[in-house]
Amino acid sequence: MKNIKNRWLFVLSATSLSLILSGVLFFPAPTRADAIPQINLSTQQSAAKISVIIPDFVKTGGFIDPQGRDKTMADELADDLNFSGSFTATRVREVKGDPKAWASLDVNNIVAGSYSTDGREISISAKLIDAKAGSVLLDKTYPNSLRVMRQNIHKLSDAIIYQLTGGKGVCQTKIAFISDMTGHDELYTSDYDGHDVFMLTRDLGVDLLPAWSPSGNYITYTSYRRMNPDLWWVSASGKSRGILSFSSGLNTAASWSPDGQRIALCKSKGANAEIYTMTRDGGGLAELTHTRGINTSPSWSPNGREIVFNSDREGNPQVYVMDADGGNVRRLTFNGKYNASPAWSPKGDKIAYVGREGNVFNIFTMDPTGGDVVRLTWNSGSNENPSWSPDGMHIVFSSTRGRKNALYIMDTHGNNVMKLPIPGNCQTPAWSPATGSEK
Repeated sequence: MKNIKNRWLFVLSATSLSLILSGVLFFPAPTRADAIPQINLSTQQSAAKISVIIPDFVKTGGFIDPQGRDKTMADELADDLNFSGSFTATRVREVKGDPKAWASLDVNNIVAGSYSTDGREISISAKLIDAKAGSVLLDKTYPNSLRVMRQNIHKLSDAIIYQLTGGKGVCQTKIAFISDMTGHDELYTSDYDGHDVFMLTRDLGVDLLPAWSPSGNYITYTSYRRMNPDLWWVSASGKSRGILSFSSGLNTAASWSPDGQRIALCKSKGANAEIYTMTRDGGGLAELTHTRGINTSPSWSPNGREIVFNSDREGNPQVYVMDADGGNVRRLTFNGKYNASPAWSPKGDKIAYVGREGNVFNIFTMDPTGGDVVRLTWNSGSNENPSWSPDGMHIVFSSTRGRKNALYIMDTHGNNVMKLPIPGNCQTPAWSPATGSEK
């Protein structure tokens, strides 16, 4: 392991790059504290929320269930709906009487859930009731094994979100990340809320910077398993994997185009690190940047027409944007001397990035022209690696605000911060797309 890390550091040194904070790719640190001018505060008001009452699920059948699943499933459903930002979900023990009586208490909807189990299988049923009209808006049943009970609650949550808002929920999405919970930096996934952690690699070395394909079927990542920072792919199930880019030097920081046909990445030749694109099978390599120094961290716009990235071409790392063919390059960040790790919102209206203040990093957003800069984190540890939820309503990031480097989620105003319950030091999270099919 020591030799692997030493070679990683050697390669980065040869290309004027450095590793900062447990293997995250950054530019050389400035020699003095950087002052960032006053940044805007978000003043946007939240839309009115939909109220939902969720009583304990009712157990049917004769099997004795000592696990408290009646409360557990109701709690998970409430957590999912509250997390979405569109609901005020309130837990109660039971709902008695006519549902219309609850409408007088400003309750919009009631979820009546039930289940039956034999200790191996579980069948979950739920009705979404309009409290004012007394009508059933949604009636779902999910029969399956107990081991996917939580996934079925996430499925129910997304169905309720779609029924009442018309938008796709993120309760069934995943987060890919790197953790050292086994003593090595390996690639994992978890549910959006940090549960059901699944180990994808066993490289016994250094893995970095995961990125999802638009379908959610594949994850690209950088691995040092062959003693060089090569770009690999692995299926989300972990059953298949392969190598995409393995030339000597850097093959890292991949980003998939929205149509899933091309991948942008950072590759190094000699002392320079440039941004390239290639086809999804590793062919058709095209160099987009041609400057001295470091160009890295590409992120596609949702329409596929532009790529945001960071570069030190003017002496300090800043965020730039260019057309997808490498033309029409424009600088976006001017506050402070250290800005990196840009990530384009799925809605296309915002770009999240990391800015250095003194000896710590904080997360900001700006519009695609570089205006309307908003600071989301506030000097509570170093906050890095922002990645958007597929609905553009939340950002997952890594932070050292606790004793370990951990993953956190916040809304797009920097509020409602939630720490994910994942062991080990975790970094470089990447939020999966919503479920769909790849072209």
